[in-house]
Parts: sequence; structure tokens; C-alpha cells
Amino acid sequence: MLKIAAKEGDETEYWLLLCQHSSGYPFDPILISKLISIKKLLSSIISKMKSQLKT
Repeated sequence: MLKIAAKEGDETEYWLLLCQHSSGYPFDPILISKLISIKKLLSSIISKMKSQLKT
């Protein structure tokens, strides 16, 4: 389930960056910043869970 959330984060980042480079769409840099923080958190949780499953 967390891997799905991480993939959704990647897709969301793609669309937000597309909006950034398109003149007709609104862009909010705060959204990118928050998204990056969420993606880092998800990545950390996933890696910790993987290491715990190995032991």
C-alpha cells in the first residue's frame, strides 16, 4: 500500500512540474515542496519496513 502511495507521489510530481512549464495552468511552488517532503517520508518508511522484514 505504501508503494502505491509512493508511485502516486511520483505521478503527482510529474503533473505539477508539467503545470509549472505550461503557461495556461496555475503553479504553486509550495505544493512541490510539500510533495517532496511527503515523498521523502514515504521513502523512509518503506526502507525501514523492508529492513525490519529482513530481520
